[in-house]
Amino acid sequence: MIRQGDLFFVKTEEIPSDAQPIEGGVIARGEATGHTHRVRSGTGIALMVAGVTYVRALAEAFVDHQEHSTIILPPGNWEVFRQREYTPKGWVRVDD
Repeated sequence: MIRQGDLFFVKTEEIPSDAQPIEGGVIARGEATGHTHRVRSGTGIALMVAGVTYVRALAEAFVDHQEHSTIILPPGNWEVFRQREYTPKGWVRVDD
């Protein structure tokens, strides 16, 4: 498991065969700042199916963000989750 800001990357065995590439490699866009979590071109492929985001790391995939350190995903398949936190109003998604 690897974390970058409000994203959480979990290794997975497979990515569904009907997952489609995400244009520009943007796996998340910050609601508060508009900054992006983006898979660096040539290092991995960002994919999505049914609202679920994945990254296929070809060798080592680099995920960049303007306010966070670059992370390196080891080779393989990764499912991407938005982190949540508990507030008095209940569970909410963490905004970056």
